Amino acid sequence: MLEDAEPDILAFYAFPSSHWRKLRSTNPLERFNREVGRRLSAMMEMGASRPWPEALQAFTGSREMSAAPMVEYFRPLLGWLREENRGRQCGWQSTAARPRASPKR
Repeated sequence: MLEDAEPDILAFYAFPSSHWRKLRSTNPLERFNREVGRRLSAMMEMGASRPWPEALQAFTGSREMSAAPMVEYFRPLLGWLREENRGRQCGWQSTAARPRASPKR
């Protein structure tokens, strides 16, 4: 049963780490949904009348943004992708290296 509920129980880890302390409770999913709803409502009430950093602070408790929690969350995927693509050239070739195609008439 716990294994089936694992994604719901751990869902709060998808949010920035600054949220984790405020989202934990004995009923994680219920507490998470209530807290996210409260913060989202506070942010949405501002509408376009307030600067976005204030809306961010209403939602996250901070005026600063960081991609670090997202990078940490996707770290296993990045490792897998690096292993899968080892020895391969990934991405686009430089446009300078390609001859230009003549336009069709």
